[in-house]
Amino acid sequence: MGIVTALVGGVIAAIYSVIYTTVIDPNYYEKVVEVTMEKMSAFTSNFSEEQMEELREKTLQSKPSVVWTFFSSILGSAIGGVIISAIVGAVKKKERPMPL
Repeated sequence: MGIVTALVGGVIAAIYSVIYTTVIDPNYYEKVVEVTMEKMSAFTSNFSEEQMEELREKTLQSKPSVVWTFFSSILGSAIGGVIISAIVGAVKKKERPMPL
């Protein structure tokens, strides 16, 4: 039952993710790249401006597709559901008394 719940949650999260990144905030990925580049600037102080711009462009080109985002959300939820279900199942496992 836990895996089914995780899959349903994954489908809902995937649908929301696709709607958010395509309708609500189409520039979401670009914003993430900009924030990442700002955070990285402290670690890449020896990079030239040209190298930073090249890195930014390559990062923007590797933007995941809508289909990849959808299926990776579902797959991640399914894997998480299997792991959590296995842990909960192991903890809640009932010990059967040994017959005499």
